[in-house]
Amino acid sequence: MLINPDNRKTAQRAIEAVQTAAGPLALTVQPVEVLGPRGFEKAFAQIAPNETAGVITVLDPMFFNERKQMAEVALARRLPTMTTGDAYVKEGALMSYAPNYLDIMRRVGIYVDKIINGSKPRDLPVQQPVKYDVTINLKTARTLGVSVTPSILAESDEVIE
Repeated sequence: MLINPDNRKTAQRAIEAVQTAAGPLALTVQPVEVLGPRGFEKAFAQIAPNETAGVITVLDPMFFNERKQMAEVALARRLPTMTTGDAYVKEGALMSYAPNYLDIMRRVGIYVDKIINGSKPRDLPVQQPVKYDVTINLKTARTLGVSVTPSILAESDEVIE
């Protein structure tokens, strides 16, 4: 799990959530720090590629800004990478599973309308994302030798050839 030590609170929350989810599945989560925009090579070098290794990322502005570099290093190291948005997959990461940000923005508009029309923000319920998108890069999958099942392809919101 790639984390940015400059964004420690976000990283810690993500580590805790992922480790909680991984426990019942008997998966091991190893946080790996990426030290700045040029730290991907060193970070990926700490991950031994094998048939069970993979990389996940947390939502982080530095990772987003350096998504192309991150995808290139992951591919060169032959490590499948699951990310927090389709922009990473378009740059070469294997896949993403993420909230649909357009849907979130639409719902923000509904809240703005309610506030403008007199609702107090403290009276509005906190909402979680309700729509998630799966994006898969088949070119990356082929390069990595990863099989993507027909059912996963059918469930995907976007498939990049």
